[in-house]
Amino acid sequence: MVLVTAHNEEALIAETLQSLAAQTRPADEVIVVADRCTDRTAQISAAHGARVVESVGNTQAKAGALNQVLDELLPQLSDDDAVMIMDSDTSLSPEFIARAARRLHEQEPGLPPMGSVGAIFFGYPLRGLVCHLQDNEYVRYARELHRRHGRADVLTGTASLYPAKALRHVHRARTEHTLPRGDAVYDVQSLTEDNELTLGLSHLGYRCASPCACVVGTELMPTWSRLYYQRLRWQRGALDNLRAYGLTRVTLPYVCRQALTYLSVAFVPFFFLHRAGMREGLADEDQIAASALIDWLGGGPDHWDSMAR
Repeated sequence: MVLVTAHNEEALIAETLQSLAAQTRPADEVIVVADRCTDRTAQISAAHGARVVESVGNTQAKAGALNQVLDELLPQLSDDDAVMIMDSDTSLSPEFIARAARRLHEQEPGLPPMGSVGAIFFGYPLRGLVCHLQDNEYVRYARELHRRHGRADVLTGTASLYPAKALRHVHRARTEHTLPRGDAVYDVQSLTEDNELTLGLSHLGYRCASPCACVVGTELMPTWSRLYYQRLRWQRGALDNLRAYGLTRVTLPYVCRQALTYLSVAFVPFFFLHRAGMREGLADEDQIAASALIDWLGGGPDHWDSMAR
């Protein structure tokens, strides 16, 4: 089962659905969750064979639209079923579902059950410096995951495969207040709902992975301003999620990384001030060295002034 969330994505939804149709292990069903769409997203999706479910009265963005569908869908699924949730600007590599499903059902001795399998991603289209910088960042992230053998601390909204029983566990934990907020699968108060869901699964004893074999392409922010607001939302969302969960065994590594990030940023002004001071000091030293050289060559400044005359 695949859920594709879309809000006015007529320009990209066809490519996304074509990548799903080209899978070596086809999805049993593809549902496009059309959230408040005013363009041709629903019509294009239906033309590509997807079932279209439109959100009703949703005011809680992507998380709210997904909760509406999952509330009806999850009770119908067995514990052996899986749900993949992906963005409408994502294109899957042909073996993504097959490889993600295989990794999801691998149970390694002595390790917690798998709660989700996510993706490593590369950006498109590569137009201009801002896009190339984002793609370079994604390449570095993929290398980091490779070094960690796919162990992921954060799942992204590009594409992630979840066991139905894990999503039901999250839903139940929220209603029982085992998890800090919400009463459905997704926390509608979070700015970064996928990051929050990762924390929820981790607190419930699941592990998450993003194998290097599970590759997707995702749309890049085309301008500096859009990139700035995207990263600002990610950062605020991450901090808000950490405040909601508090300091726990799961959140401690995140808190340490955030602290190091802010500490590094705080030291940037001191670095530039130090560099400026070094340049001034070097200029003074150059003047002293020049005077010493003149004196050594003979006569000092007066001598050279007389020679110049």
